[in-house]
Amino acid sequence: MTEQEIEEDDLSITYPREPFHKSGVITPVHQLKKKKFSDITFIVGAPSAAKKYTGHRVVLAMTSPVFEAMFQGDMANKSRVVRVTDIHPNGFENLLRYAYSDGLRLQSIEDAMMTAFAAKKYALPHLLEQCLTYLEANVNAKNVCQIYEFAQSVDAPLLIFLCLNIMDRQTFHVLTSPSFPMVLPSTAELIASRNYLNLYSEFTVYTSLVQWGEEECKRRKIPDDAENIRQVLENHLPYIRFLAMSAEEFAKGPAKGGLLTLDECFSIFMNLAIPDCVPVPPGLSPEYNKRSAPPEYFICTRYRGLSYSPPGRPLRVFGIRFSTVEKNIFLVGAAFPVRLDNNYYAVRQPKYTGVVRIARRMLDGKIERQESEVTFQLSKGKDTAFTLRKPYYVRRGEKYEVELQAHALISDDVIVPLLRNKKREDTVEGVTFQFIPFTRVKLSSILDITEFSELHFYC
Repeated sequence: MTEQEIEEDDLSITYPREPFHKSGVITPVHQLKKKKFSDITFIVGAPSAAKKYTGHRVVLAMTSPVFEAMFQGDMANKSRVVRVTDIHPNGFENLLRYAYSDGLRLQSIEDAMMTAFAAKKYALPHLLEQCLTYLEANVNAKNVCQIYEFAQSVDAPLLIFLCLNIMDRQTFHVLTSPSFPMVLPSTAELIASRNYLNLYSEFTVYTSLVQWGEEECKRRKIPDDAENIRQVLENHLPYIRFLAMSAEEFAKGPAKGGLLTLDECFSIFMNLAIPDCVPVPPGLSPEYNKRSAPPEYFICTRYRGLSYSPPGRPLRVFGIRFSTVEKNIFLVGAAFPVRLDNNYYAVRQPKYTGVVRIARRMLDGKIERQESEVTFQLSKGKDTAFTLRKPYYVRRGEKYEVELQAHALISDDVIVPLLRNKKREDTVEGVTFQFIPFTRVKLSSILDITEFSELHFYC
């Protein structure tokens, strides 16, 4: 589409009905609507479906550092026409509306994702945050794979966390949704590889992956016969737990589907009859256990307290230093070994508030800090735990320090362990945690500095 072919009426942004402030001052929205004041034109989208938008360099430069670099300085683009081919027109339209009126009207998850891509490209973090908030509120089993793939592309950890939880806890609805056959190969492999899936039968995983394989063959423009389906499922097949099926399920499905060889079928049947009687062929899962819904979180243990007694100094600061090796995780909370004394007889258990500070030392040496408020409650017979308001994304190989500082001293009617057999590392769910001693030298003379006994995480 050439510039001459794009009509003036293609400017499809809708504007507020009242373009003036009560004072009578012309607003930026009114300036955008009155095209004679514009000094830049954007042609947005693929050539076959491009749309034309006009704007004002000074307004856009004040809104976005990317526009500022584009329009200001010696290296600025002096052309009055800018072509943008990697952003959908709807997303760019929402970005302009936001830039001129600070307003945003998202109609669908597709609308939110297109706008988020534009916000990411032009460095508008508040607009991106609003798009992500909309997606977080609207993700469900039917669209979770689509939103997960988007979240990966824009590096949105909280959205990824929500998607993983839906995949793990609503697995049947995810796998049987009409959109599942359209997912990327990496997304199908991710779901198939999860250790915890809320399923009645592993047969659902098999049938859903076969349907996905048939569609993938069509996308690759090859016949969707058993040989080609097996080829496209090469990375997925090792995660299907055939040995977790019943003999009847295996006979009705995989054994007749042609996906497995006769030798592989024979081996599976033999092991279903008598577990471990013959070797499982290479490339097939040896797992017999059925997958089930995951726990709320997984627990990494730094130490277990022994021989509890009253603390020698007041308690207020708790923390831990650690890094992970194999995987990225989501930190959701922690626990520390402070308990109510067994002689405590009040009806209500005492509650405390505090601030959690997380410091991340990145691989390039830079330090990123974040803090949030938390509430925790002391009880008898178990360590005190707290949950973060939002999960914190922990990247493997980087060092982290998590500190909890209570707003009030904790000293009365509590006990702490005298003996603590601390581990240097702990491996849980395939994640190895490596620990570094947590200290506060300046405070240790007046407070009992206590390390967290547990980290609560999801992955």
